[in-house]
Amino acid sequence: MTFSKVCDDAVVLRAVTGAVAERWWYERLVNMTYSPKTKVLCLWRRHEDKVHMHKFYTKKCRELYQCVKNAMERAAARGRVSVEGRALGGEFPVHDTETNQGGLLQVRCDGVAIIFANSQQFIDLANIKKCNTFGGNVFLLEEFDRKKNELVQRRYYSQMVLFFYRNLCFNTVS
Repeated sequence: MTFSKVCDDAVVLRAVTGAVAERWWYERLVNMTYSPKTKVLCLWRRHEDKVHMHKFYTKKCRELYQCVKNAMERAAARGRVSVEGRALGGEFPVHDTETNQGGLLQVRCDGVAIIFANSQQFIDLANIKKCNTFGGNVFLLEEFDRKKNELVQRRYYSQMVLFFYRNLCFNTVS
């Protein structure tokens, strides 16, 4: 068990004894998501040229998320941390298998935005029924289209499939 303290320039993790276990500088944080349903906060941080995901269970995951986000924004405003070009929700390059187009998938707290050169769509979190990965580079997203009253499957290729999958799953797990 650890305790987290949100500071001006880092998140400090403390052991039960109160000793500082780790200090995660904001410029090393890559992504941050939370699930109010499961009470899990996920922080991705870069360490030695690798991205590591860390899960924290807390009853106050939304408050902790907002606190870290606000502290990062204040640090960026002071010029201490550069967060330019990084979305806290996550943005992933993908290739649609049906249309053969390249684009972006943006994971947000309320759903997924799919952006291609000639089209844009938003899938609400409540409509996402299933998400899986296949073969290490294929991502399957299944949504229920309420207008057509049918299940729609979408397949995407991406080098970041597992990262995207983990990011989305923590937002959709009930």
